[in-house]
Amino acid sequence: MKCKLCFETISYKDNKIKNGYICRDCYDMQLACVKNNLKELRDKEIFGINTIIHKATSNCWFRYGEFKLSNESICVKDWEISLRDVEAVRLDFQPLYQSRLCSGSVAYGNIILEIETKHPHIVIREIILSKDVIYSISGRNIFYKFDGMLQTIVSMLQKNLHNQVYNARSIYNYFKQQEEDAKREEERKAKQRQYKQNTRNSRHEKHRERTCSENKLALEEAMKTLGISKPFTIEQLKKIRKQLAVKYHPDQGGSVEMCAKINAAFDLLKDHVAA
Repeated sequence: MKCKLCFETISYKDNKIKNGYICRDCYDMQLACVKNNLKELRDKEIFGINTIIHKATSNCWFRYGEFKLSNESICVKDWEISLRDVEAVRLDFQPLYQSRLCSGSVAYGNIILEIETKHPHIVIREIILSKDVIYSISGRNIFYKFDGMLQTIVSMLQKNLHNQVYNARSIYNYFKQQEEDAKREEERKAKQRQYKQNTRNSRHEKHRERTCSENKLALEEAMKTLGISKPFTIEQLKKIRKQLAVKYHPDQGGSVEMCAKINAAFDLLKDHVAA
């Protein structure tokens, strides 16, 4: 049996492709995307893939797990492909089990990026991240809700490819603008929170000053009622209250209001006696 790529004789059948087998040396030379999809590929498709896919070298501005995006290429794991060679990009999900950490319809599994190429026309499936994903069921269809940024990136990328736009700079500018808008909005909210806090502090300060002023006036009025000045002791207060209580007692020609005023003054001043 001969290898379908180098035509060297092989004695084992480990590395099977769609129309035969390849030797271990040829297998080791392939990128991860070829190895992961080996059984779905023919020898001509492998040759074609090796002409459009190469080791990743681009500077990428977006990353989600193993999926990265530069201005002109898609990078997955250790390889990249130019946007000019891509026909379509899709997201898929491979559920492994029902998530026990969350309530509701949540499954844990592999998020898969599907890249459909032009020449050769094949579909490459790569796992980019394993995580919990929310899903919903409608009839016989299951819909998965991916992270908003990932879903938006893939949707905008697919739109660009449909319009034969092979530069993702516009997507980068879009997210950069979104980031700047979010930053400005956060700064605006921070200023608004600071303004409200300053307003509350100012109100509290005015209330405190007003309360202090009112307490000072009340203290002065109480001292005037009892005819006493600072410093004074509790014994002095008791003595003066007793004298005034006798003097202004209703039975002595005084009034209930005056007695109540004397008692109120005593209650206020007893908290301000000299130490």
